[in-house]
Amino acid sequence: MPVSRETRPLDDQERRLVARHFSGARGELRGLLKFHWGAAGVLVASVVVFTGRLTLVPLSVLLPVAALPPTIGLLVDYIQARRQHAERTRRALGRWVTPFRSGLVDVLQISATKALRIVDGDEVLWVLDCGGSLACVWDDVETATGDVVIVLASQSSHVVSIDWSGNAIPVQKGPFLAAQHRRPEQGEILDGTLDDVLALLQQPVPPGLPPEAESVWRTLASTDFFRFCLKAQERPAPTNHSVMDWLTIVDRAATTDAERLAEQGPWAILQDFAQQLEHEGVRLELGPENSVHVNVLGNPPTSLAWPEGVRWNLAVDLLTRNANRWLTDAASKERLIHVGSAEDLCFVLITWDLINSMDESHAFESPHLRALRDAYLDLVGVPHHAS
Repeated sequence: MPVSRETRPLDDQERRLVARHFSGARGELRGLLKFHWGAAGVLVASVVVFTGRLTLVPLSVLLPVAALPPTIGLLVDYIQARRQHAERTRRALGRWVTPFRSGLVDVLQISATKALRIVDGDEVLWVLDCGGSLACVWDDVETATGDVVIVLASQSSHVVSIDWSGNAIPVQKGPFLAAQHRRPEQGEILDGTLDDVLALLQQPVPPGLPPEAESVWRTLASTDFFRFCLKAQERPAPTNHSVMDWLTIVDRAATTDAERLAEQGPWAILQDFAQQLEHEGVRLELGPENSVHVNVLGNPPTSLAWPEGVRWNLAVDLLTRNANRWLTDAASKERLIHVGSAEDLCFVLITWDLINSMDESHAFESPHLRALRDAYLDLVGVPHHAS
C-alpha cells in the first residue's frame, strides 16, 4: 500500500531520542567531574610531595587537609551543573510531554513516486504523490525520496522522528500558501493529485450554505479567521451576519455564566480554548481543586486558581490577565477578550488585525464588531476614541 498507518507503543530507540536533548548537559557534567578529580589528584600529590620533604606530619593528616579545598569546589560546581541539567531537561521535556503521556505512537509509512515542494515562511511542506492520495510532510530536507516513515505522538501532530530512505524522486517547485489556504497537519493524507493541492487546501465551505452565508465564509477565508477551525465542519454555519455566531463556529468564542466561572474555577472556560492555546504554544491541564496547570515552552511551569470567595468580576480579570500573559510569553499575537453581561459572558480569542479585517469586509453587523474593538482597546489600555 502506498500509505499505511499503525499505532504501537514507543520503542527503546524512540525513547532514546529524548536522551539526545540531554546529552550536552550530561557531557558537561562528566567533563566537570573529570577536570576536578584530575585537579584534585595533582594538588594532593603536590602537597604530599612538597610537605613530605619539609615536615614529618603523617600522610593520614596531610591527605584530608589537601583534599578539602578541591572537594568543596567540586561540590559547589556539581550542584550548579545539576541545576543547569535540570533546566535543560525541563525545556526538552516540554516538546515530549504528549508522546510520553500516552506511551503510544502512530507510524505512517509512505511510498511516493513524485513530490511537490512548498516553502511556507521558514518551513518546507513536502506533498508526496502516493498514487491517488497525497501525504503531507513538514521537513526541511533538501531532496525527497520514495520511502518515508513518520512517527507521531498518538492522536497528535507532534513528531517523534521522520526517516527518508530509498531513491530520490522527481520534485516540482510548488506555489506559496496564501491566506485562503490552510496549513495541513503533519502526516495528513489528502485525496487527489499534485495539481489539486491548492484546491484541496482551500479553507472549507460547509455544504448547503445559503448564497449569502457562503459569500461571508469565502470573504473570511482571506483572513486569519480559520486559524483554529477545530470543528467548523461539524457545525451548521450561521445564515446571519452575527459576528459572535461566526466566531463560535471557528472555535474563537465561547460563552459562560460569570457566576459559574467564579464558582467552578478557570477551567470552566479555559477547557473550551485548550486546543487553541496549545496551538499557540500554551499547554493547559486540569489540576486539583479546579486549578489549571500551565506550561509555556521555555518558561517555568505555573498554575492558576481562584482565591477563596472570589467575585465574578475579579475572576474574569484574573482569567484574561493571566491568559494574555501566557500568550505574550509564547510570542502569540492572539489575545483573549470578553464581551457581554454577567449572565451571558462571551470570551473571544482574536487579534487586532483580524478585527480590522472583519470590519473592512463589511460582512458583519457593526455593533458587535464595535464591542470587540472596544474590548480589545480596553485590554491594551487605549481610549476608545483613539480607534
